Amino acid sequence: MKKDLTYTVIITAHDRDKYLLDAIKSVLFQKIKYNEKTEIIVVKNFKNEAIDSYLSKNNINNIITDSISLAEKQALGIQNSKGDYILFLEDDDMFRIDKISEISNLLENSNDRIDFIYNDASTITPKTHVEDPEFYMISDKDSHLEVFNVSYINFKIFKKIIKKYHPYMYNSRIAVSRALAFKCLDGLKNVDIATETFWFLCAVEKGYNIAFINKKLTLYRIHSSSYSQLDSPLFKRSGELLIQRYLKSFEWLATYFKNKMILDFISEQKLYREAQLNLLYGTSKIDKIKVILQLLQNSIKPNTFQRYYSASIMVLLLISLVTNKSRNLYYKIMS
Repeated sequence: MKKDLTYTVIITAHDRDKYLLDAIKSVLFQKIKYNEKTEIIVVKNFKNEAIDSYLSKNNINNIITDSISLAEKQALGIQNSKGDYILFLEDDDMFRIDKISEISNLLENSNDRIDFIYNDASTITPKTHVEDPEFYMISDKDSHLEVFNVSYINFKIFKKIIKKYHPYMYNSRIAVSRALAFKCLDGLKNVDIATETFWFLCAVEKGYNIAFINKKLTLYRIHSSSYSQLDSPLFKRSGELLIQRYLKSFEWLATYFKNKMILDFISEQKLYREAQLNLLYGTSKIDKIKVILQLLQNSIKPNTFQRYYSASIMVLLLISLVTNKSRNLYYKIMS
């Protein structure tokens, strides 16, 4: 593959500045020197004098938008980017010190063209900063890159990828080529919140090669002000709205994609969100029974992607018909 590739890191933030400087510094302090092969674009919906001053001092593009949509923030970053590859980072996560250099080495030494990359991750606490060992801890094991030529992906391989790598779950583990980013840009703008799912599916649908790196190059933060972590107080307060946004995103994805295998996956993910909504916030037993029957049907289908999860949430919904304890059980199992 082409040598001397360049990289753009798009950092997105919405109504939260607590961890943003750590995210930014985790890119600035990469082994690959900043401004030679990398650029940072921060897209957020707020002003912060200290952060904005730091961005200006380090020649970082600072884009402020009123949009609540994560997808629109990513799209703004892409439209202002220069890199051959675009990496996404959410404000509360960090890159490990060698993330960009590892991806660069693997790409430049690969015989295959790669357009979607998904790396492994490890968790960090609210108190983890770039000065801490987690940022500098480099694994001794050799990186392994598993590449899939999309032209040869059938249902069996697609299901294997989903089960083994879960490439639809975390934005901060995703990198895409510039070609893929702009090929999917018009679709991205309508996704709202399910961007992590969109990028993987768009790569498959558009026929771009996908790859997975076994190293934990992303540091995923567990904390109480997360919108998406089930055990966070914020999710317990605002989770219903978040799930509804995901449902609308999946409804739109079902109109954008054409591949039957992909549409089946979207339909299943939408069903799980509907089950989650009914389990955590639903009051109608009739609605719950309808979802239970759908989950039962999904569990016995030969082409189900996540049979165990489908059966598990179905059992929890059944329990919820007679007791509210199923909600706490769900938080305990899934967190």
